Amino acid sequence: MKNVRIVCNVGANNAHMQQTEPVLKQNTAYKIRNTNQKGITIIALIITIIVMLILASVTIYVGTDSLAHSKMVRFVSYMQMLQKKVDEIAENGDYDAYGVELQESGQTTLQEILILEDSTSNVADFKYFDSNTISTQLEIDGIDDEIAINFTTREVFSLIGIEYEDKMYYSQYNLPGGQKLKQQTETINRDLTFTITTQIDGLNAIFQVSDIKITNGTLYYGKEISENNIKWTLVNNYTKIGQTENINITESGIYYFKLVDNVNNNESISSETITLRLTNKPKLKDNLGSLSLMYNYSDLGVSQNWAYAIDSETSYIYVWIPRYAYKIDSDGNIIKDENGKTILEFLRGTSDVTTSGGYIDSNWKVPSQFTNGTAEVTGVWVQVESANQEGIDIIDILSSGIIL
Repeated sequence: MKNVRIVCNVGANNAHMQQTEPVLKQNTAYKIRNTNQKGITIIALIITIIVMLILASVTIYVGTDSLAHSKMVRFVSYMQMLQKKVDEIAENGDYDAYGVELQESGQTTLQEILILEDSTSNVADFKYFDSNTISTQLEIDGIDDEIAINFTTREVFSLIGIEYEDKMYYSQYNLPGGQKLKQQTETINRDLTFTITTQIDGLNAIFQVSDIKITNGTLYYGKEISENNIKWTLVNNYTKIGQTENINITESGIYYFKLVDNVNNNESISSETITLRLTNKPKLKDNLGSLSLMYNYSDLGVSQNWAYAIDSETSYIYVWIPRYAYKIDSDGNIIKDENGKTILEFLRGTSDVTTSGGYIDSNWKVPSQFTNGTAEVTGVWVQVESANQEGIDIIDILSSGIIL
């Protein structure tokens, strides 16, 4: 039997184990660290993807919103240009030639728009403009829209409209940056002045209203019925700049004139009131030749305005006194007003009808000078010293003068 020698090197094994143990620990640690690094990268990737998705959605939203905003800004911009042009046309004069009448489909669309825009205007008052007429008539290029315009109220509406923030708009008035139509009309100062002249021919007169400064106004004249009571009569409900209106009058009275601006409802009552006294027309007789082609008895205190004539043979001057009646009390005395003037009414022809539209009764008296024998006359010529006398009374002239 062969002897076998076994040597156990415990220390060496321990040393070897001690050498290999750190390596194993290092490898194990590396593996652990490596595994942790891979985990962090995946989480970071997921977070990055989420952030990118959020940014992408925000970018899309902002881009869409920005596009809608730019369209709205452009819409407001050209609607304001149209508004400015409409204001100029309405202010400067006649606008009947602008635009065309709305077709039935356009009227239906506009009616719905007026309801949405809280407008009380009538569809029939609007004119239609497409891109071509906007360019040729309004002289504004680059507007691809269909527009309805009311020159009376200065309203401008798009028949196509624009959607902004989930709502449809057909005007710029309620959009951000848009003008307010109410402010637009209130800031316009329209001249409501006019001129009045009077032409009298016996029992008829003409009020001539001229130098009207606005288009689209309503003109009235009024007659005073009693104190603070005026009866207004329509002359024209659509005035034009420079237009002259002739008003025929057949009654004496105190007259007023009023012009209303149909655009903003401002009105102007003329400070000039006209006291009109119509009389029987002068009748020349014998050798009389007319000295005054124009005459007016409206102010009995200004005798220079009465009708005068001169005798071609004697050169005497005569004044025409139209037939009238004066008011008397129960004792037959003449009644005068608070200014000491005799209260009288001129008469139509030889009747009892006054030129102011009333009648005379027992409280009135017609001077006997208007009776020639058995005939009643419409007036008489009375001799006077001059045609330029001041402060003379018509009753005194009739009672003391020489009648032709």
